[in-house]
Amino acid sequence: MSGRPSIIIKQLLFAVPPLKAFLPAARSNNEMPASVLLLLPALNEEKALQALSKEIPKKYSVVVVDSQSTDGTVEVARSLGYAAIPVSYGRGKGSGVRTGMDYFLKGRWDYLALIDCDYSDDPADVEGAIKFLKDSGLDVVMGIRDMRKQHRFLGVATAVVKSVMPPLSRLAIGRRISDPVTGFYVFRRSAVEAVLPSLRCVDFEFDFEVIYHMWRLGIRFGEYPVNFRRRIGVTKFTHLLRLKHFYYAGKYTAFSLRDRITGTAKIKA
Repeated sequence: MSGRPSIIIKQLLFAVPPLKAFLPAARSNNEMPASVLLLLPALNEEKALQALSKEIPKKYSVVVVDSQSTDGTVEVARSLGYAAIPVSYGRGKGSGVRTGMDYFLKGRWDYLALIDCDYSDDPADVEGAIKFLKDSGLDVVMGIRDMRKQHRFLGVATAVVKSVMPPLSRLAIGRRISDPVTGFYVFRRSAVEAVLPSLRCVDFEFDFEVIYHMWRLGIRFGEYPVNFRRRIGVTKFTHLLRLKHFYYAGKYTAFSLRDRITGTAKIKA
């Protein structure tokens, strides 16, 4: 009988499941959910940011890159729990995007999503764009916004400028881009690493420059239909900027034609 208690104890110990049985199974690296940083370049977008924040999925990290706003944009961003950082490289959208890309690469996110902070882009489209990017094997996805809505919300002059750009893109890189001056992008991490060192833009030149360098570097990019809405607040797209768009379009068309003639572009896109 002296050995019987020890036998019973051993049986009980074997009957108790190990601690790991009560813990969730660890995921392999391949099963980890992809992480997303949502980049919002902003200049005096306090009210728009408040409205937009209600639609941004909680699972996304958010960084607001502020171009010296004089309203409460930074305070609103921080009150929402977003990172809010000052722009580098100068004041303007291009500087804001480049600053946000720097911030992205310092973290460990898988995808960088870029939308306008003025409420015109819909955060709900980011998830679909990422799925499209994964399924198609692309490196970058650009949003295609409805031209009729752009005409209605942005005015005739802006719509005319934007209608000229797709034919120029075919001339420049040999393929038509439906909405070259889009505010909506999703980048793989590898694409940001590849394109950021080449960027020098400060203002709205960004769209033209990033397309040129993606094409030149052989980064695979495509387009995905996204929603477009009336912005909240006053537009930054002045008549001078509309004219500058023609200059930027001509500038990068010339660069592209030069590279096609000399054979220096990798041209995978």
